[in-house]
Amino acid sequence: MDKPIGLIKKIRKNEKDSWNDTRNTTDKKADTIKTDIKRDVKRKLN
Repeated sequence: MDKPIGLIKKIRKNEKDSWNDTRNTTDKKADTIKTDIKRDVKRKLN
C-alpha cells in the first residue's frame, strides 16, 4: 500500500523541482538582461 503514496510523493517532488528549475532559469535570464543593459549604458557613456 505504501508504494503508490511513495510514487505520488516522488511525482510531486519532481513537479516542484521542475517548476523551481524553470523559475531559476527565468530569473537568470532577467539578470543577464539587466547586466547587458548596464553594459550598453556604460558603453554609451564612454
